[in-house]
Amino acid sequence: MASLARLVRPLVVGHLVLATAAVAQAAPAAAEEQTPLAGLVARLLASDPGGGRRKAVERIAHGPWSFDEVYRELREHRSYAADVKVGLVEGSHSVGGLTHPYLLVVPRSYTPTRRYPVRVHLHGAVDRNAEAQIPQLRRPERFLSEDRITILPAAWSESRWWQASQVENVTGILRTVKRTYNVDENRVSLMGISDGGTGTWYFAFRCPTPWASYLSFIGSPSVLANPSSGTQGAIFLVNLAGKSILAINGKTDTLYPAEALRPAMEAFRKAGADVTFEVEPGGHDTEWWPRRAGQIDAFVDAHPRDPLPDRVAWATDRTDRAKRSSWVVIDELDQAAPKKLAVLGDEPRHSGGVSVVRLGNTVEAVAIGVRRYRLLLSPEKFDFGRDVVVSTNARESFRGRVEPSLYALLEWAAEDVDRAMLFAAQLEIVVPRALSPVEPR
Repeated sequence: MASLARLVRPLVVGHLVLATAAVAQAAPAAAEEQTPLAGLVARLLASDPGGGRRKAVERIAHGPWSFDEVYRELREHRSYAADVKVGLVEGSHSVGGLTHPYLLVVPRSYTPTRRYPVRVHLHGAVDRNAEAQIPQLRRPERFLSEDRITILPAAWSESRWWQASQVENVTGILRTVKRTYNVDENRVSLMGISDGGTGTWYFAFRCPTPWASYLSFIGSPSVLANPSSGTQGAIFLVNLAGKSILAINGKTDTLYPAEALRPAMEAFRKAGADVTFEVEPGGHDTEWWPRRAGQIDAFVDAHPRDPLPDRVAWATDRTDRAKRSSWVVIDELDQAAPKKLAVLGDEPRHSGGVSVVRLGNTVEAVAIGVRRYRLLLSPEKFDFGRDVVVSTNARESFRGRVEPSLYALLEWAAEDVDRAMLFAAQLEIVVPRALSPVEPR
């Protein structure tokens, strides 16, 4: 792994590499001068976007540590407090002025030296008011386990699972848990019942980066295509490519009969999803759960996350959110491009997608309706001592050396709080308008 001149922040755009000198910072206080790297990294990972995070990034970037030292600290030397709350832990997360309560179920035998899988459970009946949802979070008995941490968030009529507020809420809660407890980031699964099962599909379509697997029980992705459901954002089939999904529905379910869902499941498989679809003889209930518990556990255990997959396909209808999947970020859509992306429900006014395949230091991309996209480069996948080559729609977009950047490393580490997914640089690619690609696969 290459070292970095810490006072230089590189930005790579197409064939052009720009190096901008960092703004000189005021000398830190004497007490901060003596703060070890581990303490500064802890402050960084505890920070939220804003001045506190910028200060934490600058403090490390202007310190005496090499890129390699900071990278090792982030990836291997994280430490966690032993005096944390265990058992049933109440919390809340504010999004857009709405307070979202949640519960954690933390093993009473929790030890900070062990990495714990996490399960996030989305409940049903989201059309109730906020007060009615609180009792649903008071029945955690089925989630008790000494082998994992469970997150029980809340949704209601003002903030349903298929709205942007819940993406921010659930991922924010997960980020808080990862700051506090020693989480196995590659074994974080998302599951839900009824409306929660439908919400699980929504997250798979719109927010896939943190999750290893998705489990939808008596839910329906078709709800997301219904204009009356209030779904926020377009639902692109290509976004399920590479996702591991277990869906269980009832044969006599009067809301979402299993047979009515089979065409959607086949369409998702054709889009590249790894879908296991099971049918229970009952209706809209989960009486089968005790009998299926072993299968559910086995499915979760058999599908850890690949944090840096060699193939990524991602489409979106906006770039202020739902713009990223793993190491691919869409920054600007080409509003003049024709619509060619398959969607569930109404087609959005503007949309675009990028599909990438990595082989060593070479990336081949297909872009539709996209003007600019970024590749987040990890030292675990790219050799920074050799040229990186990117082609877009069969034409070379970039060729050259990319220097690791402490700024990129620190900013993305603070955003993701994820030891398995650290990035040393970000490469911005501009897509010429003249190219006429085919749909991402």
